Amino acid sequence: MKISLDLGFFRELYQIPKNTEIDWCILVERSPKGENARLGIHLLAYDKVIDVAARQIVQLGLPTSTYYSAYPAKREVEGDEVVFTGSGYMFRVPETFATDIYYRTVYSDELMKDTLI
Repeated sequence: MKISLDLGFFRELYQIPKNTEIDWCILVERSPKGENARLGIHLLAYDKVIDVAARQIVQLGLPTSTYYSAYPAKREVEGDEVVFTGSGYMFRVPETFATDIYYRTVYSDELMKDTLI
């Protein structure tokens, strides 16, 4: 099963209503341990971000020991890779990035065949 690394896939998976604006972003997590940047999908009206790799939704701007910020990202396809850039950050991931993370999360007939003993 191939899962497309596009906003439509995430809108469907997380059941985000069509009237909710979403866009790619760079999610930056800051804590006493340092800074960690990851690919995210910003739910603009709610100031929340889907952390793509962690498969979780985080709240932006809360004054806790871990502080999250989101920066708009531009998405470009270059051959068999997808490149996300914004605010001095860049992620280059294979087309299969979403499949690698979400394959076992999304039901399909193919998944059922793969998991049968």
